[in-house]
Amino acid sequence: MVLASTKTFSGPLPPPEAFEKYDLIVPGAAERILTIAESEQRHRHGWEDNHLRWDGITNIVALTFGWLLSLLLAGGAIYCATIHEPWVAGALTGFAAFGAVAHILNARRMFTKKDHAIVPAKAPTNPTKKPVPQKKKRRR
Repeated sequence: MVLASTKTFSGPLPPPEAFEKYDLIVPGAAERILTIAESEQRHRHGWEDNHLRWDGITNIVALTFGWLLSLLLAGGAIYCATIHEPWVAGALTGFAAFGAVAHILNARRMFTKKDHAIVPAKAPTNPTKKPVPQKKKRRR
């Protein structure tokens, strides 16, 4: 039987017992690690804020231009109907209708993007230090 043990951590900071050892080996290392973690957090929060801001602006601009295009197509259809061009009016009405349906379908996707979802952290694969059973080799 073989006893296997691993220690892993995720995130910018090591566990407290390892954190203390860093400072013993290199004086001031703990403070440097904290500074790096704080800097990374500020950077990540700034990046996410900018991403969310521009994502919202892009969605609003896209919806606004979509509705303006639909209104222009509907206005063109009304104009064509008044000058006795029913085929052109029907085509413009069809384009406006299909565009409106596409915008309605895309609106759900725009406001439920996967990159805004919060993904739960995964639990460690072997949190306890139990022996890992080894397969015995068969002799031929």
